[in-house]
Amino acid sequence: MPRLSAHALDDILFLLPQIRKLSISVDYITPAVFDEGHFHQFKDPHLPSVSGPSDPIAQDPNAPLRHENLHTLELTNSGNPNVEDKISPIDVMIALDEGTLPRLRVVRAQRTLYWQSNSTSADSEALADALVEQSKKDWEMRMGEYEVMSRREYESGDWGKRAGVWTFD
Repeated sequence: MPRLSAHALDDILFLLPQIRKLSISVDYITPAVFDEGHFHQFKDPHLPSVSGPSDPIAQDPNAPLRHENLHTLELTNSGNPNVEDKISPIDVMIALDEGTLPRLRVVRAQRTLYWQSNSTSADSEALADALVEQSKKDWEMRMGEYEVMSRREYESGDWGKRAGVWTFD
């Protein structure tokens, strides 16, 4: 893995459109992992692309890119220096606001990424609030895990376990 470039896995969400949980080291991605701009090469009709009903480009080539299935994003750090700030809570928040990650509800960031530091903790909290709000909308629309959940289960549930941002060692 040390020979991979700093953006080698930026296409991972496009290449794996069905992925529900992604655990990835920030050493090999940039915020472009959430952007559709760098996917323009896949829109070329002469290049092969992923096919199937969940292929974001096959559905409508003019529609914005959406990663419909990604629910949990876990960001790690392999220990290399100077990668702590490659992906920030703001990068994920922008992707949420743009509708790129409509089903994302859980974000976990390794403690070594410093998302709990003074400079980023407010951004992490804002991202957590946005994820919880999206999860509450899921309940109202009976989507995802709430599709078959009873009101009692919903009211006794812990939002902190269903949606939010956490750090881990």
